[in-house]
Amino acid sequence: MKKISTNKTFGVDSPPIVWNFNLLHNAANREPDTTNMSTPAQDPNVIVLSGRCSFPALDKPKQFKSKPGESPKPPKFGLSVLFDKKAGAGEIKRLRDLIARLAAEKWKDKIITIKGAPEGDILVDQPNNPKAGYLVLAGTCLRNGMEKVDKDGYGPGVMFIASSRSVDKGPPRVCDKTKLPINAASENYPYAGCYVKASFRLWCQDDAENGKRVNAELRAVIFDKHGEPFGAAPVDVDSDFAGVDLDADEETAPAAKPTPKSAPKAIDIDDM
Repeated sequence: MKKISTNKTFGVDSPPIVWNFNLLHNAANREPDTTNMSTPAQDPNVIVLSGRCSFPALDKPKQFKSKPGESPKPPKFGLSVLFDKKAGAGEIKRLRDLIARLAAEKWKDKIITIKGAPEGDILVDQPNNPKAGYLVLAGTCLRNGMEKVDKDGYGPGVMFIASSRSVDKGPPRVCDKTKLPINAASENYPYAGCYVKASFRLWCQDDAENGKRVNAELRAVIFDKHGEPFGAAPVDVDSDFAGVDLDADEETAPAAKPTPKSAPKAIDIDDM
């Protein structure tokens, strides 16, 4: 048996983990049971996580920006879920451990870390294999909130999972706690800032364009509870009109001409 341990990956401490590579190999090559996929237990690569909803594209796919010189990217459904590093440490650990298992299955006998991860953050170690190769993944679906410190809800105390879903698979299922579908017009339809429970299927990517990654496909979302919506803060009327005599009869300026509406901007893929 070969030993793989994780240590302080993504800034969260965890005990060593031991994997049996024979079992991992068998699991990786087993045909999935497609007769009943209603629960994550029947697909070991599916995980359900609880956190705060961000950048939801659930009923309509969003168009992503392309990098200079790239072909236009196809629109996709998607969702990010935010975790507080302290309160959500359990969710972060479960997700990190699943990423580590999949990476160990895909890239066997490798010491694996993440591009841009803090020094010393090892995703998969090989302490009993001195000849193990070294591999740096281009990225994973588990990301640091410091990447988007200028966005609402993100920052130094936050981790998040970024996910997407191709249009040809249809929109993700969106339900309430009784697992009944929610209409997009409902006040309980997931919005940026509310709390959700979401299921994701993780998969390994390895190609010339995107490199080696562990990604997350969005499957379903359950609205959990309301939260403070992300976005522009409400106007503080007391502050704006402090010291202004509202009873004074002053000449009003002519009304400004309405500005023509512009087409909605495409979402940067890094914002998902």
